[in-house]
Amino acid sequence: MEKYDVFICHNSKDKPEVEKIKSILQSQGIKTFYDEDNLIAFKKWKKQLQDHISEVKAFLVFISNNGTGPIQHEEIDFFLKEVLPKNSEIQTGLVILRNTGEGIINTVKNSYPEFKDFHYCDFRKEELNPMNKLILAITGREPESESITIITQPKSLTKTPQQPPHTDSISSKGIDYTKLIKLLSRREWEDANYLTYQLMIKAVGKNKYEKLTKEDLINFPCEDLLKIDELWVEHSNSKFGFSVQKDIYLSIGGKLDYIFDTPDWKDFGDQVGWRVNGQFLDDSERVEGEYTFDISAQKGHLPVLTEIYDPGIIICIFARIEACPQFNKDSLKLLNSHLGFPPDTSAIKAVEIINSLPNI
Repeated sequence: MEKYDVFICHNSKDKPEVEKIKSILQSQGIKTFYDEDNLIAFKKWKKQLQDHISEVKAFLVFISNNGTGPIQHEEIDFFLKEVLPKNSEIQTGLVILRNTGEGIINTVKNSYPEFKDFHYCDFRKEELNPMNKLILAITGREPESESITIITQPKSLTKTPQQPPHTDSISSKGIDYTKLIKLLSRREWEDANYLTYQLMIKAVGKNKYEKLTKEDLINFPCEDLLKIDELWVEHSNSKFGFSVQKDIYLSIGGKLDYIFDTPDWKDFGDQVGWRVNGQFLDDSERVEGEYTFDISAQKGHLPVLTEIYDPGIIICIFARIEACPQFNKDSLKLLNSHLGFPPDTSAIKAVEIINSLPNI
């Protein structure tokens, strides 16, 4: 088996920046193990990762405001529990990417106290030449070039005037849904999924480093919940959305009673593709499988709040939908019949149709 100098442990959302760093490391003769480059087709990916983690000289954990992804969690757990105790000489540490807040760093260190013992490489401090420090830490020698930096897109000297967002894309809570609309219209489901959670955090008055709780959802703004749901439903042709998930859950006999270890909850997981081989994808006993951020996924598969997977949160969302009068489908169907629209036309689509009509 080929041996590598460095194992690159990263969240898939950070690939663009991580790949730039990887390319520079390779230019310095450092052999890197990187999933997309080195995983062999038709072999079990988890065993390949574990085999190579055990053989490397350095294990680098890249983090940003995207947090740590599910596969990244598995890699870190395996390294800290199975590899590091047997070989404490392996270079270990965090690589802090540019868009990383202190809250994320503290969260990772609290989740993995072992990292508190290692100094980290901080790419937020370009004046300290972090790339040089990273190469020196891995190889024990100064890089061939005196100062190596990551090339980024140059900033424009003149500011492009920003168009104000359309008023329909801003809720009464001041939440701007322009970006979510763009992501969903381009079918960038994974980014839209992540942004959905961030918008929900903002709608309850929390900052992006805080988590959504069951208590937050008891009085979650109905207008914002409806907006988020309608955008998902509209752009997926009624395949995705919280209301779609709620209807599936109730259709198999699910109850809004916050009891989750039931056949109904497990059947729901099977129906929407959140279970693989009898286990939920986010169970503590990790399974081989990931969420499918594609229109080919099962009906109701998205959105999924992967940052804080908790059945209680999901049921709270369903319960809030039930309580919000804006989700009253009978009223919407009645309005559509008066307007001459198909009965299942969403409120967003109805407004678009009305706005497109010529002035008389």
